[in-house]
Amino acid sequence: MDSEGVHSQSASWFPPVGYMLGLAGIWLAYKILEAIYNISPFHPLSGIPGPKLAAATYLPEFYHDVIRFGCYTKEIARMHKVYGE
Repeated sequence: MDSEGVHSQSASWFPPVGYMLGLAGIWLAYKILEAIYNISPFHPLSGIPGPKLAAATYLPEFYHDVIRFGCYTKEIARMHKVYGE
C-alpha cells in the first residue's frame, strides 16, 4: 500500500523479460528443429532434388518475393530447369 492506503501496481503489464526471452528461445529451437527435419531423410519430400535452404526454410521465397519484388515464380522456373521437372 502507498501513503493513501491504495494498492499501487506496476506500471508495466508486460511479462518479465526472462519469460519473453524463454519463449523466444523455445520458438527459435522449434524453428531450427523444423528446418533440420525438413531436410532430413525422414521427411516425405526428402527425395525431391533442389536447394537445401529452400527445403528447410522460407528464406529464399521471402528474398525473391519481398526483396526482389515478386520474382520467386521466375526462380521456381529456373530451379525446374536446373533440378529437373
